Amino acid sequence: MDLIPNEETLNWARERLIAVGYSSARPVIRDGEENQELSRRVVLSASPNRQSLIDDIELQTREAEYERDR
Repeated sequence: MDLIPNEETLNWARERLIAVGYSSARPVIRDGEENQELSRRVVLSASPNRQSLIDDIELQTREAEYERDR
């Protein structure tokens, strides 16, 4: 999220994305000793909050005016 320069886009992402983090503490051994830096494992995944997107679509659909010519 720190890489999103546009405030409007950042707010949109914050409202519609969810993040899931996983971690593991499996040690990485180098030269017979645990390397503390390499032993840290964190994986983050961001995915759309589907319900939020569906709610937005439904709201926009209700608010849109139907014009046959469009």
